[in-house]
Amino acid sequence: MDFADCFDIGGGVGGAVPYVRVKVTDYFVVGGGEVQTIFALGWHGRYTGMGTPVETGKGVPFAWNEECAGAPPMVMTQSPFVTTREYDPAATPCRGTEFADRFWIGAWLTWGLSGRFGFNPVELADFLAGWFGLDLLKDDEAEPVDWQKRFREKEPPRPVL
Repeated sequence: MDFADCFDIGGGVGGAVPYVRVKVTDYFVVGGGEVQTIFALGWHGRYTGMGTPVETGKGVPFAWNEECAGAPPMVMTQSPFVTTREYDPAATPCRGTEFADRFWIGAWLTWGLSGRFGFNPVELADFLAGWFGLDLLKDDEAEPVDWQKRFREKEPPRPVL
């Protein structure tokens, strides 16, 4: 699974408005446009959904960007160099995975069709260390979220203010 965690690959059908995002870790992200992917399939690592009906991205170049690959985390970039992540409290990954999440390198382009590719060098280091019996990120002991079960569960009602 550590090898599969190195990749974020997806494709699908997107909206008519173009969206593009280039990311060189959470410390340099630029994006622009807005997309609501109608349907996408792909692999987002073991701690997020593998196939999803919805992926979203929106942003203003060099100002802010927001993305969600169909499941937590929600990634919000306030400027090209300041990015935060919001995880579902019931599905927060282990600390090592939260650390590795900051080091994705990749691109996402949607204009009618949607394509996303990312690579994580920290997850690759964890994979290579695993050949020597080391688990750098301490993610092999964590149980991945069963997203199929989570999507079938009803959310508890939230109070309206």
